[in-house]
Amino acid sequence: MEQTGSGSNTARVPTSLSELAAGKTASIVSMNGGRGFREKMNGLGLFPGTGITVIHTGGNGGMMLISIGSSRLMVGHQMAERILIQEAV
Repeated sequence: MEQTGSGSNTARVPTSLSELAAGKTASIVSMNGGRGFREKMNGLGLFPGTGITVIHTGGNGGMMLISIGSSRLMVGHQMAERILIQEAV
């Protein structure tokens, strides 16, 4: 779902949260999961359009500490794989 264009308005292809490095900021694009997964993420404050920052990653397969506004959450690698994000430019 890549869009091309001229200038700085070129959209990036969404990637999973698990690929975002510590210190990077992104916006949630969508959740790949069933209703239960989406409801659980919504309950944690994770919605499409939400801005997040990765504070710390535990390496491959480890937990991630993310920041949403003034809140901090730990997200498992499998959950992070199912959250699609677009990195801030």
